[in-house]
Amino acid sequence: LANRFAEQAVRYAFDRNSASGDASLRFLREQAEDLRNKSEIAERALQEYRQRFNLVSLEANQNIIVDNLKSLNASATASRVARMEVEARLDQAEAVLKRSDDAAQLASITESENLGSVARRLAELRSKRVVMAERYGRRHPEMQENERAIEALDKIRESEVRTALGSLRDLRDKALSEERQLEEQRAKAEKAALNLDQLGVEYNILRRTVETHKASYAQMLARLNDATISTQLRGANLKISELATP
Repeated sequence: LANRFAEQAVRYAFDRNSASGDASLRFLREQAEDLRNKSEIAERALQEYRQRFNLVSLEANQNIIVDNLKSLNASATASRVARMEVEARLDQAEAVLKRSDDAAQLASITESENLGSVARRLAELRSKRVVMAERYGRRHPEMQENERAIEALDKIRESEVRTALGSLRDLRDKALSEERQLEEQRAKAEKAALNLDQLGVEYNILRRTVETHKASYAQMLARLNDATISTQLRGANLKISELATP
C-alpha cells in the first residue's frame, strides 16, 4: 500500500509538471502567433503607405528633393546676379545716353560690335574733317562729302544705339522671367520638402511599429524554443528511493 501511494505521488508530480509545461507552451505559442499577425499587419500598412504616396524609400526621396532644392537655389542666385548685372549695364547706358551720347562708351557698355564699329568710323571722319578744315573751306567737295558721310553714320549710330539698348532690355526681361520661374520652382520644391517631412512622420511611426513587432516576435520565438527544450528535458524531480517491505 505504501509503494502504491509513493508511485501515485510520483505520477501526480510528473503529470502536474507536464500540464504546467503544456500550458506555458500553449500561452507562448498564442503570444507568438499574435505578434506574427501584428507584424504582418504592420508591414502591409507600411507597404500600402509607400504605394499611396509613391515612397520607394523615404531617405532616397528626401535626398532627391534636397539635391533639387540646392540646384534651384544655386540657379536662382545665378539668375538674380545676371539680372542685376544687365540692369546695371542698362542703367549705365541710359545715363550715358542722356548725358553725352558717347557712341564709343555706349558700345563698350552694351557690348555691341556694330555700334563700336560705327563709333570708330565716326571718330575717324571727324578727325579727318578737322585736318581738312585747315586746308579747305566749308563748301569744298571733300568737306561736303565728309559731312554727308558723317550724317549717314549718325543715322546708323542712332539705329545701332536703339538696337543695343533694345537687346539689353530683352536680356533684362529674359533674366527677370527666368528668375521668377526659378523662384516658383524653388517655392514648389520647398513645399514638397515640407510635405515629405510630414509624410515622414507617419512613415517613421509605421516603420518603428514594424520593427517593434518584429523584435517582439523574434524574442517570443526565442522564449518558445527555450521553453520547448526545457519542457522536453524536465521531468518529475521525485523518485522512490526505497520500496516499502512488509
